[in-house]
Amino acid sequence: CRIDYTWGIVQDECGQVQFMAQPDINESSAAFSWDVNCDDSIESFASNPLFDFNPCGDTSTVCLIADYGNGRICTHEEVIIVPPTPLTFDPITNEEAFIEVEGIIGSDGICSAEIDIPTPTVNSCTQVGIINDYNNTGNASGTYPEGTTIVTFTAFNSCMDTTTIQISVTVTCSTRNCGEAVIT
Repeated sequence: CRIDYTWGIVQDECGQVQFMAQPDINESSAAFSWDVNCDDSIESFASNPLFDFNPCGDTSTVCLIADYGNGRICTHEEVIIVPPTPLTFDPITNEEAFIEVEGIIGSDGICSAEIDIPTPTVNSCTQVGIINDYNNTGNASGTYPEGTTIVTFTAFNSCMDTTTIQISVTVTCSTRNCGEAVIT
């Protein structure tokens, strides 16, 4: 008696796994029963069901029962390991990655610029936190000094995954009063 199945992770679907029954080719039809965890609790009767697993990664035993209708019932049991869904920042444009602005010289003679910086978005299946190393918040907007500042955003999720992305913020001041010292 032969029954088997294959399975694959559904791209961008947060822990969803597609199963595909592979019945005995000598049989004309079969009724399928899928039991995730092999606990005698049937989760599906479809030939190619979708099941949701933990997006942080999961290990489970999946049982497939095929009833060929002629008194032949075959079973297949397999341990599957579903890897965690990756945590990634969405791609950013060059304009978002390399911010260049003209600053102003304050009454203290220091060049700076008030900049509104959008927080990069994250592709994640679980709740996400984002922090940056410029002001230790999720929002890196603020006053930036003259020169180039590299800001690193770090995203973290409930699976204990982290990922980073960097942006470059350059502030220049092109006009200065005659004889004014340049402070760097």
